[in-house]
Amino acid sequence: MTQINKQTYAVFGLGRFGFTLAYELSQMGQDVIAVDKDMNLVEAADEFCTALSFDMTDIDAMKSAGIKDADVAIIATGSSLEDSILCTLNLKELGVPKVIVKARNGKHALALNKIGAIVNMIDPRINDDLILNTSNNPSIVLSLSGVFIKR
Repeated sequence: MTQINKQTYAVFGLGRFGFTLAYELSQMGQDVIAVDKDMNLVEAADEFCTALSFDMTDIDAMKSAGIKDADVAIIATGSSLEDSILCTLNLKELGVPKVIVKARNGKHALALNKIGAIVNMIDPRINDDLILNTSNNPSIVLSLSGVFIKR
């Protein structure tokens, strides 16, 4: 079995992808801080990780939540370019070493890449696209349908 180094992940957005990601990472023994504005999703995620409800563009809330201590931040919602950019800028300002962002189109991806994010292009027509290796743990791979361990 592949040894996985323990890291702290901050996951922003608890939709289908973000929720599954937070769950699988926590099941693999990773520390996870999950963030969403929807209290129902936060309460569900709180069963397996630290889950908080706040606006992902609020740097003061990020500071209070200890997001600066994350090794990897993943913005798992691609619906708002503005929110993705502001969240990425805040995470970079806090010193989070690796920021991975879901992008819905080429312009979204270009803007996020220009500010230092690792960008995932997701084609919404494909359900099981491989997205990327998320961190210094080359054995953790994200896909739209979940998180898998590479052997």
